[in-house]
Amino acid sequence: MIALVAFVGIHTLAIRSIVLGTVSSISMAIMYLSPMTALRQVMITQNTELIPFWVCFAGLLNGIDWVIYGRLINLNLYIVVGNAVGVAAGAIQILVYFYYTPLISNLLPNHTMKSAALIIP
Repeated sequence: MIALVAFVGIHTLAIRSIVLGTVSSISMAIMYLSPMTALRQVMITQNTELIPFWVCFAGLLNGIDWVIYGRLINLNLYIVVGNAVGVAAGAIQILVYFYYTPLISNLLPNHTMKSAALIIP
């Protein structure tokens, strides 16, 4: 919808690029920052069930890929800035995940701490 309005209402390419690039960067940042709302609950409960590791990891890798791509094509700041926010958000999510997840849960994801206790004969 925004792209249609920009193409119809804005006639110069430079201004159209600025408007669409800014809107895209803001929406990328919002997309990457939306899972951060669950981090407060994770810190309160000290339970990482609300943040799936593989989704955070995929978001981090996606952000890294797009930042590299944005640097390779003559430093396109509209691509780099929004995805750099994604890299930072993904790194924070993964750090929080590992901080609040016990090591035994990482090794045995289908078991709780009680069921993963070692039995020594």
